[in-house]
Amino acid sequence: MNIKRLDLLGFKSFAGKTSIALTRGICAVVGPNGCGKSNVVDAIRWVLGETSAHELRGQKMHDVIFAGSKDRAPTNMAEVTILLDNEAGLAPEPYQQMPEILVTRRLFRSGESEYTINKTPVRRLDVQMLFMDTGLGQDGYAIIEQGKISKLVEARPEELREFLEEAAGVMRFKTRKKLALKKMDLTRQNLDRIQDLCIEVGRQTKRLAAEAQRARRHRTLRDQVRRLELTLALQEFEILQQRQVTVHQQLSEVRGELEISGREWREWQAQWRQFEQSWQEFQNDQQQCRERIGDIENKLALNRRDQDHLTSRRQQADQRLAEERQRQLSLEERRKEWLTEQTDLKTQLAQLAK
Repeated sequence: MNIKRLDLLGFKSFAGKTSIALTRGICAVVGPNGCGKSNVVDAIRWVLGETSAHELRGQKMHDVIFAGSKDRAPTNMAEVTILLDNEAGLAPEPYQQMPEILVTRRLFRSGESEYTINKTPVRRLDVQMLFMDTGLGQDGYAIIEQGKISKLVEARPEELREFLEEAAGVMRFKTRKKLALKKMDLTRQNLDRIQDLCIEVGRQTKRLAAEAQRARRHRTLRDQVRRLELTLALQEFEILQQRQVTVHQQLSEVRGELEISGREWREWQAQWRQFEQSWQEFQNDQQQCRERIGDIENKLALNRRDQDHLTSRRQQADQRLAEERQRQLSLEERRKEWLTEQTDLKTQLAQLAK
């Protein structure tokens, strides 16, 4: 398979939609330092399923999303699409008969990512299986970086064997074998769980059989109880019918007594109305008596005030009378003193006349 075109959008320094056509033969990407040549190789590795941010010369995977510049705002998504020429039919099934294969990878800032092959959503494993044994995979030998030759020369036998298996087309089968073994382990674990479930189901079956036996016994007893309840209900119904006849007779007697009681009640109501009328007249008389008592109490209050006033005036008159009597006594004493003095003066005049 050959790469025909590489489309980049929001990937590292490629903020806008960028398409790079790669023709057959040797193609070279040239330019000054910092123009993004290495980012093109990183884009190819990334769309082929690379998950290591370190291999893409970053700290975390979100570093592949365009971070913005003075002139452009950051993007929310990085997208790389690679168009492959499959005219030779080297792609595995079900893509072997397709002349072109379109692989796309997207990563959003929210952390969501997706892979598509020919615009159909697929898993990352499907992308890896597509490029396995072609040298274009995540760890393929088609991308040779600085220092990779020395790494290949100095590789341990195990690492060198992996390169040879990738080149010989064996890696696909080893990967499938590894996946099959993993599925077998999962199947074996599921089988163990199923056996445990069978044992548990057997236990529950015995318990449920005992419960079913108890349920059947319960249903039989319940039917017997229902028959007994029905018989008892019929007997109670007959007793109630007899009681109903008796109650009807008693009801007729009660109705007769009720009519008599009704007449007595009407007579009592007439007497009660007469009593209410007499009681109303009594209350009216009582009200008049209360009013007369109020008038008398008012008059008594006025008389008490007049009596208090007269008592006060009498006390004042008695006081004045006592004062007048005291003055009269004083005047009487003075009169006696004057008479005595007059007698003395007359005596003195008589003596002087001699």
